[in-house]
Amino acid sequence: MSSRPVSRPWTAQSRSYSTTEQSRPWTGVTGQSRPTTARPQTSASVRYDGSYVLAVLEGRGVSREVGIAALDKDTGKVMLVQVRYPPHVEYMRLLQ
Repeated sequence: MSSRPVSRPWTAQSRSYSTTEQSRPWTGVTGQSRPTTARPQTSASVRYDGSYVLAVLEGRGVSREVGIAALDKDTGKVMLVQVRYPPHVEYMRLLQ
């Protein structure tokens, strides 16, 4: 048996070097920065002129509530809102 160590094929992991001796491999990209991330579209940046059907219902009896239903005729989406207004606010003033 020989006392000489067995040589292994060279790999990047088997050789240690400092960054001053060898630079990083070329990737073909020349000084480009990352592309910017697109901004999400929000209600402030996108305008949608929909066609709606609205219904306003007032509560029965002594309840001081108003219900509002809105149907978007183009998309079929429905929004329901129930509002309780304080005793010192008049119903007609609430709707204005």
